[in-house]
Amino acid sequence: MLSALKPVDLDEVTSLISSLPNKHCLTDPLPTWLLKECTAELAPFICRLLNASLCSGHVPQSFRLAYITPLLK
Repeated sequence: MLSALKPVDLDEVTSLISSLPNKHCLTDPLPTWLLKECTAELAPFICRLLNASLCSGHVPQSFRLAYITPLLK
């Protein structure tokens, strides 16, 4: 399944980070505003991490966790 995904490049990662909304969950280890402020330093690492995950076909266990909050109508 991961083989169907194409590798990401640094420009794509940088663009996606800059387009993130300026909000975050209290359980996020890194607030969005800080990620955006440190994009130049963190984007190359994030790019390598994503591409290594795609090439190996392995997604770290910590990336498989999510908090889901239902929105009641």
